[in-house]
Amino acid sequence: MSNVYQKLQTCRVELQGMNIKKSGKNKHTGAAYYELSDFLPQVNGLFDKLLLTSAISFDSELAILTIFNSEEPSEMIVFTCPMSTAKLPNCHDVQNLGAVISYERRYLYMNALEIVEHDALDGTIGDENVAKATTAKPTDKKSPPTEPEPQGDGKVKQSYKECPNCGGQIWDNRAKKASGTFKANSPDFSCRDKDNCGWVAWGREEVEAS
Repeated sequence: MSNVYQKLQTCRVELQGMNIKKSGKNKHTGAAYYELSDFLPQVNGLFDKLLLTSAISFDSELAILTIFNSEEPSEMIVFTCPMSTAKLPNCHDVQNLGAVISYERRYLYMNALEIVEHDALDGTIGDENVAKATTAKPTDKKSPPTEPEPQGDGKVKQSYKECPNCGGQIWDNRAKKASGTFKANSPDFSCRDKDNCGWVAWGREEVEAS
């Protein structure tokens, strides 16, 4: 009988030979990535053949993947990942929680099975915009208004040149909202790095003109 470490290593090698394809695609960067559905059916099939069982649990700080040797359940390997949060545009709390759970599950299995994706940082070396986004210090404060235009009531509408959360590039959605391409309740501004940042704002947030 093989131990849990031998079985997991065999599973990794066999999975690598399956030439799994990436079906996910980041609509902002065009980069392809693995969805859970791309590899989880194959993983479950290998676990069944090799007599392994996996279980995922969550607490306030960690997402936990435990892989058991079904022939000797006292043998197990535990993988953990820090819990995070999501703030997706136009989504309620339960939908944001579901997004977090999906991300955590995907990264736990990718870590355990050593499923490799491109290095997001190495793949963008030399891109000044990415370098700025990855080195800027996060802040909870909004960036100052850019050339605010006073309205008739003595107020100005807030505008942004860069994401105040990560320092990266933003989408200005106001023209598409005005044309009807985007819904009226869509954010006026949103960070281009939707997956890792997710910052959004509405330009109708008004402040008193000085």
